[in-house]
Amino acid sequence: MEEMTTEPKPYVPFTAQQGLEAYEIPALDERVTPHLAPHLWEWCSGILQRNPKMCDRMSLQMRLVLGNRPIDILSSMVREKPDMMLNIAQWLVAEGNLVPVRITELEQLLSDAGSAYLVDRAESTLRRRLPREEEEEMRIALAMGDATATHLRDACTAAWRRDDPSAVEAFDSAVKAIESILVPIVIPKHPTPTLGKVIRALEDKPEKWDTRFRGEETVTALAAMLDELWRTQVRHHKSDYLENTLDEAQDAVTIAVAVVGLCRRGFLERVEDYSPEEEAEDLAIAEAALERYQSGNLKTVPYEDVVADWVADEARACSHCGVDVPEWEADGGAVQVTR
Repeated sequence: MEEMTTEPKPYVPFTAQQGLEAYEIPALDERVTPHLAPHLWEWCSGILQRNPKMCDRMSLQMRLVLGNRPIDILSSMVREKPDMMLNIAQWLVAEGNLVPVRITELEQLLSDAGSAYLVDRAESTLRRRLPREEEEEMRIALAMGDATATHLRDACTAAWRRDDPSAVEAFDSAVKAIESILVPIVIPKHPTPTLGKVIRALEDKPEKWDTRFRGEETVTALAAMLDELWRTQVRHHKSDYLENTLDEAQDAVTIAVAVVGLCRRGFLERVEDYSPEEEAEDLAIAEAALERYQSGNLKTVPYEDVVADWVADEARACSHCGVDVPEWEADGGAVQVTR
């Protein structure tokens, strides 16, 4: 009798199991690993050999004694201390006036090797790589090129640059970015606006603003998160803390990126700035909710609560717009509006 065999399961790479592309490595390397070292040295030495004067200038600024055989001596140095190549690569990016194709080559090398660092072209340096989602959010937030984007870029660079990251600088710039995006929305006419005053305004009268999620509680939640960020910054509270940690500063920058991105898309706005079309959209949503309830699809929401919320929201909107509050009549489960 012929032995039965089962089809072997197809091989699935570990990266694919993690939802990553084949060339992506989940664990980022802080150091120059053996599989990166020869390729990175080929990139560095190729540029320096073609530009002997650049090699002299680099050795002077990096305080390296290279003698009459600079490339040979550098090669010996990096064999003993491979991580030194990151310093050389960073210097070349910052000072080498490289053509774009060389920068692209370095970007590809670092990406393929799963390096924890990438090339920040705008700042001409190496900085720590962020998760893909955060990297995309940062790209969107920086796209405008205005004062907010400048503050945000300063914050990102200070928080994740490879050499000498600064928690103080990162936190300060993150707060400035949030201030610059929120002040025009919340306290545009204040003579001395700060994030603290923005937070107080949102907390004192949340009904003056709304978010795309709709409701004062969403404004209050936003204010609460900003208040925690504000209070965490060491210079805003009296304590024995000497300075913020880099982790705290990086978290502050991540929050700033999210707030800037949301506000650029119109997430937060003053109630009186709502257009008639937006008000009509809200009313249509409320009517659709009631219709779904009546059809039995909103069994978990009491009918009285739906009507009460609808009445309260419409009354607030009318009062803000200077219109008399409408009279509401419920008749047989149907809600009618009379003005």
